[in-house]
Order: sequence, then C-alpha cells, then structure tokens
Amino acid sequence: MTELPAGSPDFPELRGFLQHHYDVQLQTFSNTFNFRDGTHQFATVAQSISEEYANSDAYARAKVKDVNDGFEAANNPLADETGEKESL
Repeated sequence: MTELPAGSPDFPELRGFLQHHYDVQLQTFSNTFNFRDGTHQFATVAQSISEEYANSDAYARAKVKDVNDGFEAANNPLADETGEKESL
C-alpha cells in the first residue's frame, strides 16, 4: 500500500481523514485475505446450482433447501450427503 504523507498539524480534519483512510485500507486488505477461501467456496456452490438448473424451464426454480444444502456442504467438508458429519 502506498503510504500517504502526514497531514499538517494545522489541519486536524485532514489528519483524521488520512488516519481513517489508512485504517479502512488495512481492514479491507485483511478482510479480502481472511475471507478468500469462504468466498471461493460460495462462488463454487452458486456455479454448481446454476449449472444444475441451467436447462430447467422458466417455472423450475432451485428450492431454498437445495441452496442451503449446497452452502452447508461447502462450509462443512466432513458432512456426507445427508448432512450428517462423518466419523473419523
């Protein structure tokens, strides 16, 4: 990240803005890094559901249970197809 110069002590609003800007940049970077795996899993599930229903007629829609099951499976890799956790 490019570090911005400190604002003038005679302009406290600018200094406050620059500090807040830096804090937001840091938090955005942290969130992007920390949530990348989960975001990828959800995108994969959404793509899978989309492909499964791609050839459906206009009245066929994914049921909420289908969507919830897909996200649960992506979120819990140890669950079997019934949603129960597999024993190790």
